[in-house]
Amino acid sequence: MVDNAFIYIPVFGVDDKVNNPGVLSLINKVNYVHPPEMSSKSFELSGEVEITLKNGTALSKKIDIAKGDPKNPATIDELINKYKDCSQSYLSTEDIDRSLSLILNLESVRDVNQLMDILTFKCRDITVDPQ
Repeated sequence: MVDNAFIYIPVFGVDDKVNNPGVLSLINKVNYVHPPEMSSKSFELSGEVEITLKNGTALSKKIDIAKGDPKNPATIDELINKYKDCSQSYLSTEDIDRSLSLILNLESVRDVNQLMDILTFKCRDITVDPQ
């Protein structure tokens, strides 16, 4: 975050997930409605999903406070699972485990370059082409 504005950082491998035929088949079935309260600067990050089944039955779920908000913090297991899920497209299982161990014990890591080498691919002989 810089000057209270989010910076978009392209993520390698996301296109494969977004262009998945199963995901694409849902596009015309989704209708997004922007909640008016999200236009104010003091809104709570919440969300609501409503799904109407083919038989007309409507299912809905509202989350008043997003997971990860200080008022609804994620557990360490949830954070670990999210890290693994997000990093599996870019890191090997070994690098995920090594980086996770370093992150979880960051206070005792003598040289943060160990972690940076994993996260910046310096520990492997590869080049990532951002296209």
